Amino acid sequence: MLRFTLLVITILIFGCASNDIKSDFNIDKLSIQAKDTNKSIMIFFHKDYCGFCEKMEENIDSKKIQKEIKKDFLLLPLNIDDEEIVSYKGFKGSNHKFAKEFGITLYPTLIFIDGNNKAIYSTIGYRKKEELSNILKYISSKSYKTIDFETFKTNLEFEEE
Repeated sequence: MLRFTLLVITILIFGCASNDIKSDFNIDKLSIQAKDTNKSIMIFFHKDYCGFCEKMEENIDSKKIQKEIKKDFLLLPLNIDDEEIVSYKGFKGSNHKFAKEFGITLYPTLIFIDGNNKAIYSTIGYRKKEELSNILKYISSKSYKTIDFETFKTNLEFEEE
C-alpha cells in the first residue's frame, strides 16, 4: 500500500510539472547565443495563406541570402498561425500574441534583435532578394547605429558605381 501511495504521489508531482507552459522559442536565451557569436537575431513573422509571405520565404531560402544569414544572423521564423510559445523580456505567449506585443499587423515582417536583447530594426512587407540583402548588410555592418536605411542604401549604390 505504501508503494502504491508513493507511486501515486510521484505521478501527481511529475504529471503536474509536465503541464507547465514551456517556451518553444526563448528569445532571451537566443540573444545570449547571438552575443556570444557576434550575430543578430532575425525574426521572420509570417502566416498561412499569405502569398507575399511565401515569396519572402523563397527569398530567405535562396542560396545567396542563406549564406548571408548563416554568417551574421540567427534566423527565427515565426508563423503566427502556429501554436508555439515565445518568451521575450517577461512576455510568454503564442506566436500571434507575440506579434501583437510588437504591434505587428501586416505580414511578412522582419524584426532584428541584437545580442543585448534589444530590437534594433524592423521592416514590413515583401522584399526582393536585392533589398533583403541590403537590409542584412545594413544590420550586420551595424550601420543602423549611425545612419538610417535609406542613407545606407544610397551609399551602397554609390560604392557599386
